[in-house]
Amino acid sequence: MPTGTDSRAVKSLKQQVTAQNEQIGRLKNRIGNLVDNVAVMESDIARFKEQVSSDIKMLVERINK
Repeated sequence: MPTGTDSRAVKSLKQQVTAQNEQIGRLKNRIGNLVDNVAVMESDIARFKEQVSSDIKMLVERINK
């Protein structure tokens, strides 16, 4: 059984696993950033809705006077 071939294959697989682990780490960071961005966007949208509602209420009150 050729051990040189086996060790090259194992070395190649270890390099592949290392590269995949690095890529998975980068993807996890990216997903975390996207989750944070979505949370900020949801907050901004909620604040925007409140401000629009307040503005419309003010306009209706002024029109009714």
